[in-house]
Amino acid sequence: MVGQRLDALSRSYSITSVKGDRYAGIWPTEEFAKCRIKYEISEHPKGLLYLNFLPLINSAKVRLLANTRLVSQLGRA
Repeated sequence: MVGQRLDALSRSYSITSVKGDRYAGIWPTEEFAKCRIKYEISEHPKGLLYLNFLPLINSAKVRLLANTRLVSQLGRA
């Protein structure tokens, strides 16, 4: 079910690849591959990715989804 939704959503945005960290091992690579999406391991650790993303959030150059968990994890409750 989740795979079908991800597949439809990724196709609607023409997403063919994503980048992520190594947190869950090979599992994300396998799951994204089921939806014909290439999962690339980021060359940077997630801490550095967060530090580079923080100024974009604080300057309102990006908008976050209205997702309580996401907002709380990024410290903007």
